[in-house]
Amino acid sequence: MIRFQFRFLAATGALLYICLSVGSYAQEVTNAAAQLVPQIVCVQPSYDFGKADSGQVIEHTFEVRNSGQTSLEITRVKPSCGCTVANLSRKIVPPNETAEITTRLNLRGRSGRQRKHITVESNDPQNPGLRLTLEGDVINELEVRPNRIFYGQIQSTNPITRAIEIISQSETPLNITDIIVSHPQIETALETLQEGKHFRLQVVLNPAGLTEPVLRGTIRLRTDSPRYPDINVEVSGMIVGALIVAPEKIVLQKRNDQPLVRYAVIRGGQTKDFKITEVIPPDSNIVVNTMAMGDQGYRIQISNIPASEEMTGKKLIIGTDVPEKKIIEIPFEFRP
Repeated sequence: MIRFQFRFLAATGALLYICLSVGSYAQEVTNAAAQLVPQIVCVQPSYDFGKADSGQVIEHTFEVRNSGQTSLEITRVKPSCGCTVANLSRKIVPPNETAEITTRLNLRGRSGRQRKHITVESNDPQNPGLRLTLEGDVINELEVRPNRIFYGQIQSTNPITRAIEIISQSETPLNITDIIVSHPQIETALETLQEGKHFRLQVVLNPAGLTEPVLRGTIRLRTDSPRYPDINVEVSGMIVGALIVAPEKIVLQKRNDQPLVRYAVIRGGQTKDFKITEVIPPDSNIVVNTMAMGDQGYRIQISNIPASEEMTGKKLIIGTDVPEKKIIEIPFEFRP
């Protein structure tokens, strides 16, 4: 009996030793396998560009290293927004070698604290999405307030005045040397509020001489600053005549062999109560249907329009009972 118990204990001990040995070996294999993986590392994953002007483009190159034992495969470099561009020097990075990620951040139109991220996706099992960061403060070294002028619907013939302020925060003084206006009905007057720093530009529109339905113009300010030699301000507005007509032209585009349908709207401008007396299409096969929109004017449906180049230059003729606008012509234009 004693001999049997001894043999049993010996066999149990041997089995336990084998299990422990197998477990230890499995752990060693697991540890060895864990070491045979790529490892992406970036010593400086964040770049602070400090303070920069809103007109600048920030450029910076990040360096990533493969500290693992097998090749690192970078599958994608993904910026967090369209203002950031990132280019990768190489997709496959052998052990102990590096790759460069060149980034460009466009600060145009931005202000205040900025923090933009770039995600580097790779086959590193521990860090499959490395995050890189560009951050800093954007200042407006030159402010134009507002940067465009919209007069809205212009119904009066009296002069309309708007003001623009130009503010420079640069250490170098800025002076406006010339003002060029593209529209003859726009006049300007410059006032210096702080020498080399702050200006006010009065923009006066004289609607009495306007003939076109849409006002479009540009004010160009020339300066002695090498960084901002020109400051451009767009000026626009809608001239409300006796009647308001939309669209200015009927655009045709061929999508298939089927005739097209388009619409035109005639609304009251300075004349509120009016009637459409006739609508004449340029082709007898074109069908027009005029529908009153209460006191809002008229909506004209133009059907069975051929989508062809021959329509370019032809016009839809609309007759009204308004003395200043007895005939309205809306041209057709074919665009391939």
